[in-house]
Amino acid sequence: MIFCTKKIRFFFVLFVFVFFTKLQSQKLYFSSTDLKTQIESIILKENNPKRDTLELKKRLNFLKESSNKKFHILHDALLAKGYSVFFDKTNPKSEYYYLQSIQKAKKSNDLSLIIWTQVNYSQYLYFYCQIDKLIPIVLKTMQESNQIDASEMILPAETFKFFGWIMFTIEDDSALDFLKKSMHYMKETSSESAGVLNTIGNYYFKKKDLKNAMHYFNQSEVAALKIGDSVRYAKVLGDKALVYNQKGDVDTAVNLLKKDITYSQ
Repeated sequence: MIFCTKKIRFFFVLFVFVFFTKLQSQKLYFSSTDLKTQIESIILKENNPKRDTLELKKRLNFLKESSNKKFHILHDALLAKGYSVFFDKTNPKSEYYYLQSIQKAKKSNDLSLIIWTQVNYSQYLYFYCQIDKLIPIVLKTMQESNQIDASEMILPAETFKFFGWIMFTIEDDSALDFLKKSMHYMKETSSESAGVLNTIGNYYFKKKDLKNAMHYFNQSEVAALKIGDSVRYAKVLGDKALVYNQKGDVDTAVNLLKKDITYSQ
């Protein structure tokens, strides 16, 4: 993943100078509130697809057979994700269905679906380190996200979290704004929110702002303890140890690292 991170930085610097995307001039529409809620519910239900593509096809068939063409977009996007889980690598079937979902979303002129399908594909590209393909589509999607009210986006918390993580990876200051936007749309304490708080803490730590770093590490710790996430709790302890070490409090840092190791085990 270190190699992947270096590739992200290289290609981002390359594309930022040559990439100038303009939104298409046609009028764009947005999913109604009820439809958006329904779409989000289906996506979240399929968040952890199993490695059985036949079962997945059966489960998603109601989307394919729907009279609402926007559900066809959802079908292709979720099927693409299912194939990526099954093959556990880049593969032609995932590629086909990811791109199909994006093309259909563009034909629908629904910006919320355009953004979500592109983020869905981008997550796949990032996971398998296809950085040369990832960067232009992420930049385009970030730009398009400025053209819509965040409340109208599909799963805005997940979308902004992904943008924030990408920009954090390349050490761009826009990461903080994206991560804080993500927190704004997280409805309850979860491993996801604890993770975002931890990433914000790490952002401040890299900026040598130890006060804010510790503030967000503490919030992440509280969230991790609340939901019983021992893995996240161990990670926070390790990060807090770095802050204390930076402050010169080596004893506290060592004690936190010992606790980190205990919980990690």
